[in-house]
Amino acid sequence: MKIKNLLLIISILALSNNVLANKLDKPIKCPSVEAISQISFDTVEPCKDSWTVKIINNKFDTDDNWEFIAFPIIAENKTQALEKAHEAMKSMENYDPEPTEIGDDKWLCGYASYATNTIGGAYTIQK
Repeated sequence: MKIKNLLLIISILALSNNVLANKLDKPIKCPSVEAISQISFDTVEPCKDSWTVKIINNKFDTDDNWEFIAFPIIAENKTQALEKAHEAMKSMENYDPEPTEIGDDKWLCGYASYATNTIGGAYTIQK
């Protein structure tokens, strides 16, 4: 249940970033965890009692442009949050390998690290 609620939040974030964007075709596949893990996080931001990390505008191992967000990262500071985010990626799994349409031809792929109670979402963006 917690993961579904958090994916709803990611969906809302994805839609808010591309309100006026053109239609996107369904991606052939979701970015692999391995490809996401090879990219440095662009932002590390506090979010209530935790942290959120984000990779902005990357194709990863696909033909589409994506953003990736992961949270909650429980940490005392930005440096520790970044370290814990990298640890979470080591146990991250793509639990739905097919992209899911989240509205207006936007697509979402869901990820979770059950070891660290962290979820992630990759969502399509316009370049």
